[in-house]
Amino acid sequence: MGAIKDSKTRYPLTLEKEFKAELEQLAKKKGLTLNSLITLVMREYADKKKD
Repeated sequence: MGAIKDSKTRYPLTLEKEFKAELEQLAKKKGLTLNSLITLVMREYADKKKD
């Protein structure tokens, strides 16, 4: 893993292998990395919960 920006942090995430594969396929279809997809989904969830 490379260096990350000071404004970011890493968090280990454990997923079932089949679920990870499913998410990877969804990310690929959207032209995203797995990390980008997970970040997008979590951001949308957090934004909805703020209301």
